[in-house]
Amino acid sequence: MKLLLSLLFTAIIIKSSAQKDTAIVSLEKTLLTTKNVSDKLDIIFKIAAKYNLENPLAAEDILKKGIFIAEETRDREMMIKARRLAGSFYTQLIGLKEYYTKAITYTNEALALCKKEKGLETEKIACNMQMAKLCRNTSDNAAAKKYNEIALSIAEETNNDSLMVICKISYGFTQLFTGDKLESFKTFIAAQTIAEKSKHINKKALEVSVYNSLAEFYKRIEDYDKAIDYQYKSLNYYKKNNSIDEVFSMMYYIGSNYIAAKKYDAAKKIYEDEIMLADSLKRPDNKINGQIGILNTLISGPEKDKAIAYLKTHPEVKANFEKSNLGYQMDFGTAQAFTILKAYDSAKYYFQKTIPIYENQGSTNILPSIYLVYSKFLYESGNAAKAIVYLKKSVAINDSLKNTSDNKDFYEALDSSYQKVGDYKNAFFYAGLFQKAKLEADEKGKAKDILSIEIDTENKRKERAEKEEVEATRIKHNWQYMGIVFSIVTLFILLALIGIFNMPVKWIRALGFISFIFLFEFIILIADTWIHDITHGEPWKVILIKVGLIAILLPLHHFLEEKVIHYIIHHKEKKANKKLNTDTIIFAES
Repeated sequence: MKLLLSLLFTAIIIKSSAQKDTAIVSLEKTLLTTKNVSDKLDIIFKIAAKYNLENPLAAEDILKKGIFIAEETRDREMMIKARRLAGSFYTQLIGLKEYYTKAITYTNEALALCKKEKGLETEKIACNMQMAKLCRNTSDNAAAKKYNEIALSIAEETNNDSLMVICKISYGFTQLFTGDKLESFKTFIAAQTIAEKSKHINKKALEVSVYNSLAEFYKRIEDYDKAIDYQYKSLNYYKKNNSIDEVFSMMYYIGSNYIAAKKYDAAKKIYEDEIMLADSLKRPDNKINGQIGILNTLISGPEKDKAIAYLKTHPEVKANFEKSNLGYQMDFGTAQAFTILKAYDSAKYYFQKTIPIYENQGSTNILPSIYLVYSKFLYESGNAAKAIVYLKKSVAINDSLKNTSDNKDFYEALDSSYQKVGDYKNAFFYAGLFQKAKLEADEKGKAKDILSIEIDTENKRKERAEKEEVEATRIKHNWQYMGIVFSIVTLFILLALIGIFNMPVKWIRALGFISFIFLFEFIILIADTWIHDITHGEPWKVILIKVGLIAILLPLHHFLEEKVIHYIIHHKEKKANKKLNTDTIIFAES
């Protein structure tokens, strides 16, 4: 039942960027008045995203316009950026076969230009990471790793925290796709450490990008609660910064993880909240996203029989898919829902309508999942022989993509289908493959438990290292405080002793001034920590307390400095006069 969820999830990512024509008109007006070429390219990318699948020809035309604008400048950085953005646009749509080729073509063109230029580190990093993403999505993980390593090596030379964080995140995803989960986790944690220690102006945004990556990591190892924990951290940040688009996206992601965790009531609640928020902000597209979330919840949970009724009462959901030329995805989900209801004639109609579209337009790697759902319908509706055809196609595709670990469900279905047609020899053969695959899956389950232990160990190691670092810093600061106290005490001792010796008055005043400056600055230094603790760093509270503190300390500083120096000078003069009187008496007697 997870297939419909994944298909609608893909659609939601695509549709979330599509807005009304007025948004495009507004962007086009801004484009006409913008002089900076880099800004022009960013606006062009936004316009293409608004057109999206509703008007793919218009999207392609505006992206080509961006490339032409960049070409006119002959600025290599702009020429690279224009092609990279075009590649990025099509990379988001690589679930559709025709767009994968365009994504690869534009990104390769950008990379080819990068190789001819010195500098341009940011563009080189972005192009290599984009190519790594494309390779990951076609299961070419070795190539993805190569591009990630190039990006990382460039980022390390720049000494730029932001670039290092995004490079490590990309590399972490490549490791995750290759199945090296523990190393992937370590890479994400390394990115988090860099983000937390960064002095970057957008430090919190860097941390949130790591939260999102860790959420995806935990989702992939099926620890959905931890994934949701990180997503709520991101959601709170987006709400605080009034990043409305990100708020809606994150609410949808959280709901999808609640569904995966079989917490259907929680999923429905967050989607209802999303719908309410969309209504309050008058954002109909985001409202439909929430409705799609509820539909996913229904068809994935115990209320499957309500899915078709929900579709009928919310026709705008399907209309939204039709508008984005993705109506076939909704039709496929409808076919699945009718299968659940055992309305096989209706299911057959929608399957026959959508399967050819997936075969012609969908990327190869999603076909096994499509065929599995279709073969289950065929089996249940009494056509096991045809189910076998599609199941064997699925196994062949997985084998070609080196995804043999995904064949367990297909072997089980082939076993059942061959039994139904009376071919017990093949049934026995696939039963054996299923048992072998099941044992491997069980081993992976044990490996997952071990991975969880290793991740907990790594987290504890990180916490221990952080505590040790904090303790080392505390000890270091304590020694510095002791040194400062010792210096201040020494200065005051010298100030007290200076009156004993025959030193010029200007030296006494200078030493007194320095001594009291040190003393009162030390008091302010100690107070700073206390002030930030009680105000939580809020500027208006900090300045109020500091103004009050300085209003007390400044007069006290001048008063004490004047009194002490006056006392020392007076004592020195008194002593000098006494000595003079004594000398005079002795001289008189002699």
